Amino acid sequence: MIQTIEKEVQRTLSKTIEKFESMTLSITQLKHTIEQRTENKATIITRDETDALNRLFVEQKNFLIDTIEQQQTLWSEHLQRILRQIFIEQTWSSLVAKSESTVATDIKNTAQTTINMNIQQLESISQNVAVESQHSLPNKKAADGSFGINQDSFNSPDRHLLKVSIKTPEPVHVFAKFYIAGIEYPEKSHTLCQPDPMHSDQVTCYVAPPTVDGPYNVIIYAKTNTETEYRAAMSLRLPGPNISQTILFPYTFPSFELQQCTLIQPLQSFLRHNTMAFIHMVIPDAREVKIQNGNNVILLNENEYSQGILRKQIEVRGDVYVYGQWKNKTDSPICFFYVI
Repeated sequence: MIQTIEKEVQRTLSKTIEKFESMTLSITQLKHTIEQRTENKATIITRDETDALNRLFVEQKNFLIDTIEQQQTLWSEHLQRILRQIFIEQTWSSLVAKSESTVATDIKNTAQTTINMNIQQLESISQNVAVESQHSLPNKKAADGSFGINQDSFNSPDRHLLKVSIKTPEPVHVFAKFYIAGIEYPEKSHTLCQPDPMHSDQVTCYVAPPTVDGPYNVIIYAKTNTETEYRAAMSLRLPGPNISQTILFPYTFPSFELQQCTLIQPLQSFLRHNTMAFIHMVIPDAREVKIQNGNNVILLNENEYSQGILRKQIEVRGDVYVYGQWKNKTDSPICFFYVI
């Protein structure tokens, strides 16, 4: 009897062990399956996240590269203009030397035009560019208001400007070249030729000598509307006054000369940050005129730009550009002022 019970217990125990081992194997297999699926899922998620991160990184990298390249380009152009303007007296190697024989050749080809000259050193720009309250502009009706210059807007360096007034029998385009001891200085920095706002038959050239003793040589080139090439119209040799401080003229773009614009004030290229500046110009026949003041673009109303006359007072927030829009309906830069 006891043996029968022992056999039955052993048989039952053996079956229980087999079931346990079978369950253990199933659980182990299930565990491996779950682990494999979890690992696969994690791998897929990681791969997807990695791809997304890579795309985001590439996009950010491209954006940063584009931004850096744009800033480098802008700063490169900005620095080039500043170097041309501020350090012009120190960059002698970049100046173009011109021999006396070449200058004489230019004078030999001088156009036979009757020119009345009025050369004077300005004690004050506001005293020498006084204008009546109403006058006629070239091909324009009488303009309301005054071209009188605000004396408070000019600093003492302006008195060192030299002024050459040229009266011509017909409209002309002119520019000037400025020499000291045979060395030519950049015309954009040291000369400014433009129509006279007072007289339709007169052109005015301003000269801003550097802090270098004279004498100074100025050659003025001119052409009429029917001519295709400029010719030397006159040559001046001026005694150099003692200049203690130099001013540089604002940078003018091709549209300034092409559209026969006139800059009345300010005549200095540098404007101080957070100060008030009054911009006064003649911009004939523009459809629209804008002023970019730092990052702000100012659209002028009919009181600020009327009958070709720009009058606008601004608080300087950054570099200042004046734009005009003519028949092509695109904004063309006219002139540019640096901020300091």
